Amino acid sequence: MIQHKMIPHSLVMKIDKYLNPSLNPGVFTIDQLDGFLFCLAMSSPLVPYEEIVSYIFSTNKPYFNTFEDVADFNRYLDKYLNLYAKALKNNSLKFPFKIDANNINDDIVHAIQDWCYGFLCGIILGLPDWLPPKKQILEKMSIDELAIYEAIFLVYLIASTLHRDKLPKDDIFEEVISHLKKFDNKLINNIIFLPHELRILIEYGKHNKSINMSKRLLHDEKEDNVKISRNDPCPCGSGLKYKKCCGKNL
Repeated sequence: MIQHKMIPHSLVMKIDKYLNPSLNPGVFTIDQLDGFLFCLAMSSPLVPYEEIVSYIFSTNKPYFNTFEDVADFNRYLDKYLNLYAKALKNNSLKFPFKIDANNINDDIVHAIQDWCYGFLCGIILGLPDWLPPKKQILEKMSIDELAIYEAIFLVYLIASTLHRDKLPKDDIFEEVISHLKKFDNKLINNIIFLPHELRILIEYGKHNKSINMSKRLLHDEKEDNVKISRNDPCPCGSGLKYKKCCGKNL
């Protein structure tokens, strides 16, 4: 199971008990959930909460034993998302696995494959414009722009070694393969590259989120009588709810 400094282990354990495949077949594992939420922390505008829950459980009507379980899960999920949003804002968001090239066992490999699958699901749901464009567009990209798709393709390569049947069809990536010769099919080598490539995506995601929030604020200034609900995403771009961010002391 995943362990890192950004998310308390107690919170990981609390939310993991609701990821029960006997109650909800197809539900994420905890490593898949972590990669999914890690990616969504960079999305802007934020994905509707109902869509996030439906994606986690592979159904829009997940089963819980009691109403209290529903409330607890939602509270833990909200806290998990907020912690990742804070980490992005504070420049402390980083790949949660410590990789030792001389000590990578099957359990770590499987966990990272799951994590990459969850991250890719986050792109599909919350950042669809991050998916590779057509070949003609790729040919005109700068080295910096191409680096974004190299990083995403690496995540895809790692996830597909375990979850190929669940991922988008290969033809989505066919146009980009000939341009991305940086990586090969050697799983361990790709995993070692992963932390560096994710730093590229984090910086890109934070930059995009800042731009999108600035556009939103500019739009709001032009609207009359705009009111922000306490449960709305904070306009500052932190990813937190307004009541837990800029509206906390109002």
